[in-house]
Amino acid sequence: MIKTNRLLRFYLIPLFVVLYSLWDLRFELRLLFDHLTLISLLFALRNHPISFAALTLTPIYILRHALSNRFKNSNF
Repeated sequence: MIKTNRLLRFYLIPLFVVLYSLWDLRFELRLLFDHLTLISLLFALRNHPISFAALTLTPIYILRHALSNRFKNSNF
């Protein structure tokens, strides 16, 4: 039970947030891949700030969790 809860909390929820953010940005990402301009980037950032924040902060969250688990499991 504890491992399932830990897996859900630390890995599946950030994965769901990333997938939802990519789904929310699918049209803007398509436009950015076709025509990368400053205006299209600013438009996407202005209309979807939470998705960009989630995509930016999720790797930091996962790395911080991985480092904290490494130090918790070490025997000093």
